[in-house]
Amino acid sequence: MFLPFNSPPAKASPNFEINIFLPEAVNNPAAFSSLEQNLGLNFSSATWYLDWSDTFTPDIAQGFQSKGKIPELSWQPQINGSGVSYDAVTAGGYNNYIDSFARSVQSLGFKIRIDLAPEMNADWEPWGMGNPGNNPDNFKAFWQYTVNRFRADGATNVEWIWAPNIHYWGEKYSFADIFPGNDYLDFMGLDGYNWGTTQPGSTWQSFQDVFGPSYNDLRNLSSKKILITEVASAEQGGSKAQWILDMFQIIPNKFPQIAGIYWFNENKETDWRIQSSASSLEAFKNAAQGDFEINSTQNAGASESQTSQDNLTTSNNSSSSPTKTNLGLDSSPDPPKTALPLSKTTYYAPKSPIIVKAFKGAFIALSKKNGFFYNLFLLPLATQNKIFFIIGWLLVVILLVFLWRVHRRHQRKSKLKLQLLPSKFTFRKIDGIIEDHSEANFVAHLKYKLG
Repeated sequence: MFLPFNSPPAKASPNFEINIFLPEAVNNPAAFSSLEQNLGLNFSSATWYLDWSDTFTPDIAQGFQSKGKIPELSWQPQINGSGVSYDAVTAGGYNNYIDSFARSVQSLGFKIRIDLAPEMNADWEPWGMGNPGNNPDNFKAFWQYTVNRFRADGATNVEWIWAPNIHYWGEKYSFADIFPGNDYLDFMGLDGYNWGTTQPGSTWQSFQDVFGPSYNDLRNLSSKKILITEVASAEQGGSKAQWILDMFQIIPNKFPQIAGIYWFNENKETDWRIQSSASSLEAFKNAAQGDFEINSTQNAGASESQTSQDNLTTSNNSSSSPTKTNLGLDSSPDPPKTALPLSKTTYYAPKSPIIVKAFKGAFIALSKKNGFFYNLFLLPLATQNKIFFIIGWLLVVILLVFLWRVHRRHQRKSKLKLQLLPSKFTFRKIDGIIEDHSEANFVAHLKYKLG
């Protein structure tokens, strides 16, 4: 239940989960305690990752469960970097592996979540839709086949999460195309990040910028609850502290179907961690308790984060049962949108030859930041195929030449300052006002000037 806008902040959506991927806790669950102590909360669930070359790791699940976390496995269908064939799975080629995995999960005796084939809509993932042999039909068949085998093996203690990446440019299929059906999942999910200005061409994006369009499409698909299975913000390009406060404040009001978030707490492409700065840590702590005001300490920390980041050392402490967050209402206006919001997909391409990098840099530098042409230049970067990359740039250049010619033609027609019969008068068109002392002379000379 939500309160009117003139009421104090709502003090709790008791079912909202604050979850985490904490790499150091995967093999050492005691590592949860230090961060939880600094935040004044206990995470409800925690993530770890396995490929299809891995057997199930019950010790990790048991370690998480012993600390009061629901284990959440991101199960990636790849072997040594190559995607597993969906057709091979449904043909029975992986039955022994799936059955062994399922029986290990069933033997746990407690609930576990499995995020199967995360970001399956992404062409940068080896199991994604952009790879040869993968299509919506065989993906859905793969998903249903795997879930059915788990159920047949008695592994009914699994909550299945279907979690595509947020929409990105170059995406081949809609969410509806690859949705396996309500009977085969317990949660929908989304992965998405605010990259700030950490990458060439990336811009600061609010939580609503990152997740809004994709969230709306999920709501149209199903009434299932949504988990944000990966989320984090960079420090560079804005205030990470304010970003965190806004995220917690906006979710209950504009994203009511979201049941929880999994913060990606790793210093990887950039420092995604909650404790990347003192201001970020303080904002997360306060927002989780329903306090959305940014104080002077956080403001100072946010300013410092533009030039440097603090590495925070946290102390150890024991954890208890998971706590849920207190969420308030968002009465602020919607944040501005960028012309073509970019997802993380742009930045997972392999290293390019120096000439390709030079072209990328030149075109990005020539374009106006945040504008239409700026994002237009970035569009070919979404592909990792060199031939499509070159074709993409050629099309961009052709389009720009065409637009330039149209602009020049328009300029000649509407903004010319023509000196007609200088001994008698001057014709000018300024701000839509025409000064004309001889219409016949003007028409004749205009036709001459324009050919």
